[in-house]
Amino acid sequence: MAISNYTLTRMADMLKKQVIGAKISKIVKISNQDFSFFLFAKAQESLIISLDPINPYVLISSDYFQMVSNANSFTTSLKKYFEGGVIIDFEKLENDKIFIFTIKKMTASYQTLINKLVINLIPRQTNALILDMNDIIIDAKRKTSLDDLYPIYPNMHYRYSSNVNNPINENDTLEDIKYKTIKTVYLEFE
Repeated sequence: MAISNYTLTRMADMLKKQVIGAKISKIVKISNQDFSFFLFAKAQESLIISLDPINPYVLISSDYFQMVSNANSFTTSLKKYFEGGVIIDFEKLENDKIFIFTIKKMTASYQTLINKLVINLIPRQTNALILDMNDIIIDAKRKTSLDDLYPIYPNMHYRYSSNVNNPINENDTLEDIKYKTIKTVYLEFE
């Protein structure tokens, strides 16, 4: 069963306290859909990101997971832009199941890079994207067609869904909520 938007918001609040200021020492692929970011803050822990199409999740774990040897180009991009970096900000979009990690990294040539890791946890639409600070897509685990409503392709501007600018109020009717959220969030209210 997918995690509700309300539960995801509460999880994001707890996760924020744990990840801000943590250094990413290593990134490994632990399955076709899962990644482990080894974090060092107060203790060695892992940020596990699962992009499973049915039950996506993000969690902090102290367990060790076996690495998969067949890394792909997206895993290489994750390492290039985030390994050795520090998580300087974390947020969850208000009306969406999207997490945004802002990560600062110093390159070998002493250049400071600040990029975003966007994790989409909407079932059947799970994705991970690497963006620059101007929201230009650098790479994505799952790229989409240019004909899509929200195309995901390198060097394109990433458009957040329109739900972000339509906060849900306590006086909203079910009909109001239908037009302010994505279908999965609307079904939770229904």
